[in-house]
Amino acid sequence: MRNDIEIEIDGQTFEGYIYDDKSPDTAKMLLESLPIKGSPVSWGGEFYFKVPFHIGDENPTEDLEAGDIGFWPPGDVLCIFFGRTPISVDERPRPASAVNVIGKMVDHTPLLGITNPKKIIIRAKD
Repeated sequence: MRNDIEIEIDGQTFEGYIYDDKSPDTAKMLLESLPIKGSPVSWGGEFYFKVPFHIGDENPTEDLEAGDIGFWPPGDVLCIFFGRTPISVDERPRPASAVNVIGKMVDHTPLLGITNPKKIIIRAKD
């Protein structure tokens, strides 16, 4: 099942979606927590921020594509991957450790131009 979301970063809105194909329990927890707000941290081609829930590993992977949205259980953070991270071995993003993949950005390329974001809000799309 696919649920459309809006991701607002410093006043700019982007489209994405949450799906339950790979990590259904994690996706459900995120959707039940919407809207969520945070102060994102940049780590190369990744923004991440703390979310108000915890869940452990659920089909975790380090095999990602730009645009993937994942949950990192060790830090209870949501991660938006849009490019190379400091530990990437090719052009694809690589997380610090495995994440539960729960979604995708419709178009991740505009995120490449954002540096040091201050505020992120994720909400269900009407």
